[in-house]
Amino acid sequence: MGAFTGSDNGPAINQPEEIKQDDRGIPTDVENVFAQSVVKHGGVDLPVFEVDKDEFFNNMTDNRKRLRFKSGSAAQQYMSGTRHKIPFFVQTTVDGKTLRRKIK
Repeated sequence: MGAFTGSDNGPAINQPEEIKQDDRGIPTDVENVFAQSVVKHGGVDLPVFEVDKDEFFNNMTDNRKRLRFKSGSAAQQYMSGTRHKIPFFVQTTVDGKTLRRKIK
């Protein structure tokens, strides 16, 4: 077996790329949909969308079969653009605390 004896101090191969933030937000893998931030989750960068308090808590009820977001919101466009298959986060701020929830 080979040992790590190389003295090459170049950049690491698996370093994440710099995420370029636009004035509208951070671009996602869905065209024309921008997230407010990104969370590294399991080695993958997942987008975070800001929603209002009512939307955040209404989607947390036990009897809710399907998640509902306001029509035309970034979270709704991302969810329909990825056909409900790629996870993402939503967040809201209540009394100075930021609450975040993973969707899917």
